[in-house]
Amino acid sequence: MVTAYQGIVQNGQIRFDGSPELPEGAQVIVVVVKESGPGASAGLTGRALAESELVGLWADRDDIGDSAAYARTLREQSQRRDHAAS
Repeated sequence: MVTAYQGIVQNGQIRFDGSPELPEGAQVIVVVVKESGPGASAGLTGRALAESELVGLWADRDDIGDSAAYARTLREQSQRRDHAAS
């Protein structure tokens, strides 16, 4: 299962919004979103996305067989969480 947490880096350490309870030894993946200035958008153009390090980020993961099915499962899980929250 994949869960996303948001935070910022302060003094070289990641500070999460809220207090996520992460078990000792949990495997984590960190994706850094660079901003070019105050209030900058984190969005990428199609070309910039295709040329970025994000493409192929999970290529070496052996726990994701069918990437389309995996993405579909993540979308379904997020829709259930959003629906339950409202």
